[in-house]
Amino acid sequence: MNGIDWGDAPGWAAIGFSLIFSLGAFVVSLRGLKWQRLSAEATVRSANTAEQALASSALERRDQRELQASDLPEGQGPEEPQPRDITWRIEHFGKHMYVLRNEGSDIATGVTADRSQIAAPIRQLPEDAAVRPGGLLEFMIIPTWQSGMPAEIWLTWDGQEEPVAVPMPPS
Repeated sequence: MNGIDWGDAPGWAAIGFSLIFSLGAFVVSLRGLKWQRLSAEATVRSANTAEQALASSALERRDQRELQASDLPEGQGPEEPQPRDITWRIEHFGKHMYVLRNEGSDIATGVTADRSQIAAPIRQLPEDAAVRPGGLLEFMIIPTWQSGMPAEIWLTWDGQEEPVAVPMPPS
């Protein structure tokens, strides 16, 4: 018995190669998940931009119809625009998922949440989004020991430059 039994060498080589290929597949799958997440976020931004363009054109058409329908005497400008009916509610949707719902009767464009007021990790918080009446936006807040859950989310939208607090639902 002079030492090494070379009969097991092919088996050990096969195990080594399978571990190397498994590690490579793991790295590729992690990169794929990253690209998938980036693609999903880009899709949401694209959909929000399209929704906002549709909402803006609908508001412009409505304003033009209102101007044409009004019989103002010459020299008198149009009346002050009526405030839009936009109200918000946040609903708990899943473990860390929430939806921001437009309960008003008008389209909200340029909807942006103030990220600086939230210390917890967040995903997909609205930024320059458009929401139709009854429509919603999903977002995620993950409370931690240090940050906890915020009591409210501060929103602004086109026509509402002063931030408005929308209370978070109880967990």
